Amino acid sequence: MNDTLFKLVDVIQSSTDFVDKGWGYFSTVTLATIVLMYGSDRVRKNRALRLIVASVYFVFAIGNGVAIARAQGAAIRWIMLSNEELAKVTPPLPIEPIIAFPIWQLVLLHSAISLAVIVMILFANKVHISSS
Repeated sequence: MNDTLFKLVDVIQSSTDFVDKGWGYFSTVTLATIVLMYGSDRVRKNRALRLIVASVYFVFAIGNGVAIARAQGAAIRWIMLSNEELAKVTPPLPIEPIIAFPIWQLVLLHSAISLAVIVMILFANKVHISSS
């Protein structure tokens, strides 16, 4: 078997692991932000605190989204290269080419979730949560 192909698969695994970790951080911070906003009357009703939380979350979401998109882009490049190497193997292996999640879909999903959370933060004071 082609040694280059094994190395490419290892690099792809590392790239996709980074993407998975990025989504994990994003999910954790997003959930923590929502719990903070809706778990505390003090934060939810204080406009200055809502703006601070929204700003911090916005900066986090931008940085996280860029990191995930770059890692996904690198993974896609490595996947394309591995598919080329896979096509060179003789005899052909009964393996389908690897298909990657397109970056634009990833960015769209990340942006939509981030925007929804920021709107929830900014308008959290409009929500009435009863303690009964």
